[in-house]
Amino acid sequence: MRLPAKRELLVFLSFLAMSGFSPMNRVFAAAQPGAPGDFGVGAMFGAPTGLSMKYWYSNTSAMFI
Repeated sequence: MRLPAKRELLVFLSFLAMSGFSPMNRVFAAAQPGAPGDFGVGAMFGAPTGLSMKYWYSNTSAMFI
């Protein structure tokens, strides 16, 4: 069974958005690894759920809390 054209396009664009394929990725992407003094905070969902923090104290070393 074939989906209608509009729905098929919506499914395809949703897949691209969820897969991370976007021209905006380069705009919002952080340079890796972090620079000294960079600090980041993130959230983890699932098992386990919680917060994560990372502090870069050199170009190649970071402390993960």
